[in-house]
Amino acid sequence: MEQTPKTGFAFAPGEVMLTVEYTETFSQQELAQNIQGNFNNFRTQLAEAYPELNETLLAEITVHPETIVTIPFGDGRYRSLAFVTISSYAEKPIKDADFDVATTHEQIAGFIEFAFSRLFDGEKVTPFVSHGVTLTNLSPNWHSTCSQPGQDGSGGPGARPAVAGAGQTAYQFQFDQVSDPHNYAVEYIRALAKYSTGAGVDVVILDTAPTLDTVPRPGKGDLLTAFPLHPLIQSLCRGGTLRIYRYDDDVAPLANRRMERLNSEQYGIGIVGHDYLMRDHGLFIAGMIHSIAPSARIHLVQVLNDYGVGTLDTIANGVAFTLNRIPWKTSPLIINCSLTIQMPLREKVIEKDGEQYIFNAHPSEFLNWHKLMENVAGKNLFADAMENTVRDMFEGLFNDSTLIVAAAGNDNKAGIPIPQPRMPASFAEVIGVGALNQDQSLADYSNIADAPEDDGIQTFGGDSVLVNPGAVNEFISADSLHGILGIYTEDGEGNRTPTGWGRWAGTSFATPIIAGVLALLRADGKTKAEALKVLREAQQETRPPSTPHNFFVTQG
Repeated sequence: MEQTPKTGFAFAPGEVMLTVEYTETFSQQELAQNIQGNFNNFRTQLAEAYPELNETLLAEITVHPETIVTIPFGDGRYRSLAFVTISSYAEKPIKDADFDVATTHEQIAGFIEFAFSRLFDGEKVTPFVSHGVTLTNLSPNWHSTCSQPGQDGSGGPGARPAVAGAGQTAYQFQFDQVSDPHNYAVEYIRALAKYSTGAGVDVVILDTAPTLDTVPRPGKGDLLTAFPLHPLIQSLCRGGTLRIYRYDDDVAPLANRRMERLNSEQYGIGIVGHDYLMRDHGLFIAGMIHSIAPSARIHLVQVLNDYGVGTLDTIANGVAFTLNRIPWKTSPLIINCSLTIQMPLREKVIEKDGEQYIFNAHPSEFLNWHKLMENVAGKNLFADAMENTVRDMFEGLFNDSTLIVAAAGNDNKAGIPIPQPRMPASFAEVIGVGALNQDQSLADYSNIADAPEDDGIQTFGGDSVLVNPGAVNEFISADSLHGILGIYTEDGEGNRTPTGWGRWAGTSFATPIIAGVLALLRADGKTKAEALKVLREAQQETRPPSTPHNFFVTQG
């Protein structure tokens, strides 16, 4: 069994993300020098006002060209995201017994608090201008995961995957509308599924990458050879329908140290409650989309590590790769984000000892972001700024031809109000997706689909079941009959599965159903707005106001 990374980190130790804007054209080296000059001036001003910062921060901050991701606006303005180390804790192996999670979080919390006192003055944002660039925002380098369960800043699917039983191969989806079988939109989509294949549409999946590829890699083999009798793998991997872009080889070869560290024994990060390999998470999703839209070109872009964890910079590099390297400019584009950002939800603010905190469970005890979550004149500048750091990454994809579909998250559990959607699902420009059980009830793990709620769509995400209830080793697994069936070539210990089939559950797997249907609609000539209209009309006529749209699907 491979070494499992440590868990429980909300963001990369000792690192922050800087957002800068500028209008001049710089080389990558010049840009790094200018950002470095700007930030060191900013840091000096902060240290003069708050001398205690000198005890925790590096004396001089270095910005490396390969750690900068640039998103052009298209009107002569540029935005760059720079990921910089501000504390020596970034280089300390987290496996060491003396690695103190509290210390590294407190360092970042303290720095961010002081920085915001400079950038955000009351209701106003006051950017810092120096060296030809403008520092407009900064944040921790938040971790991201394949959607989150629980209240502890962990992450992971709604349920653990399960190897499918012998003979379970009925993977096709049927688009049935139980309450109103004569609904025009449902009948239209059902007909599309029979005659349309999604041809001419590109679908980008930002996710994990499998061990095996569509073509042989040195020492790894390939999917077609390993599973010659698997109908979905054979269909997906033949004829160039699926392309897999690996982080170290394709997406960010100059910045591949990040993914190496995330996967390493010394620095690796895993997910609380999901301490197993999930390299097939993205491949599973690709197979689902292909089963609905078999001629759509699918691009699986790796942004998460082998355990389903990424950072803001791995996602930003995936977005930049999509914008700059994938040839979709003349065709409709759909982005599938079966991941969430591990930034705290707004309703998690709690009062403790007269202060406000933004986490209420592990590792909340030491995340002392006091005062930052207070509302000023009806606004929450800190929460807005943190959300803007994520929006900064995706803004280049907000256009008239691109649809972004994202998982709402898997935070729900008994005894709490249904949690709000996580980012990027909560953005107005993104279609948030919640999960239903096979019986069309809300899945126990699912967050609210979107914000506002009636913007969201809920569909089948797979049933789950509690295993070993009451025992120390209890966990939630995909149901052996009603979890979603898909490609699963490698189990959580890295062993090849006997048939290549498995079952999974989570909002991660409701999302590709919506992505696949949108691919059919766009291939049939529907505009972005028309496709969304049809999808939202394919629901119960009796849907209460201000509730998500339920899109009913069955499998098998």
